[in-house]
Amino acid sequence: MPSLSPYLLAVLSVIFYAALTAMAKKTLLTNVPPFAFMSLTVLGLFILSTSASLIFEKKFSLTQLHWPEWRALLLFVIINFASFSLYLIAIQKMPTAHYQLIFAISPIITATLAYFLLGETIQPKFFVGLLFVGAGLYISLVK
Repeated sequence: MPSLSPYLLAVLSVIFYAALTAMAKKTLLTNVPPFAFMSLTVLGLFILSTSASLIFEKKFSLTQLHWPEWRALLLFVIINFASFSLYLIAIQKMPTAHYQLIFAISPIITATLAYFLLGETIQPKFFVGLLFVGAGLYISLVK
């Protein structure tokens, strides 16, 4: 992978995911039910990811994985299934802008989990940011 700034990669990822939300609501979810939508997109993702892995990760083998990695992968699949399901159902029933605003609590949850699970530190300025995020959500979502 080219050595682009990880922050640029993160911005591009956010832009692409935001585009997916609008695409899913406008064109796909009106004709394709949520679980069929998930199946088709995950199948496509599987094909693309497997191809990329075979091309770029030639030294990797499934035999390298041990029970802790398999357990973590299974948990990842279960959580991803639950979050993808809830996401698709939510964006069918609410404005996508509201969903994205609620998604703004993601950094709070991530930082909290990183603190407890990974031992990462939380800087005091994080709590100042929390106040701004909370205020922004309140102003944007409360009528």
